[in-house]
Amino acid sequence: MNSVLGLGLNLSTLEVRGSESQRLRAASKEVESMFVYMLLKEMEKGLGPADILFGGEGEEIYRDIKNLELSRYLSQRSVLGLGDLVYRSMEKFLVKER
Repeated sequence: MNSVLGLGLNLSTLEVRGSESQRLRAASKEVESMFVYMLLKEMEKGLGPADILFGGEGEEIYRDIKNLELSRYLSQRSVLGLGDLVYRSMEKFLVKER
């Protein structure tokens, strides 16, 4: 089964208009979102089946979508600060804007 990660979080299709700094900020948030998504998915594996939706593929899809949206929500609010850390470490490589 295709994971939502492959469908929803794809940096190669990330299209942000604006300055290089704005584009780097958006990409940094997306990196944080991917990290949080993978973290949530691994944490859920430790919980075992919850049978929220009677198990099966439907429940797996529900969990993927829930984790994807939660990871986006958390990364937009910089809960972990990972996106900010990525941005600060990469901004020195930006060409100075005129």
